Amino acid sequence: MGRAWGAFKDTEAERPAYLRETAKLARDQNQQDVEQTRENPHIVAREIQGEFDRFHDRQPAYRKEIDNQLRGDPEKIKETLPHVLY
Repeated sequence: MGRAWGAFKDTEAERPAYLRETAKLARDQNQQDVEQTRENPHIVAREIQGEFDRFHDRQPAYRKEIDNQLRGDPEKIKETLPHVLY
């Protein structure tokens, strides 16, 4: 019983330090979140513009693939027609 009480007492004595550390971690994380929130609109805008640029740059490849898909392969019509219809 004495050992259990001693362990309990030690654990309780450490709680304030753990609480201070937890509060510090929460404060640090909050500060990081605030800084990230300021940066996010610029990052998101840049990424969206990058997607538009990529889409624009790849138009020839997209058109070629669409053309290939629409023209199809007459040899495989029996295999592909059910996928098109259903």
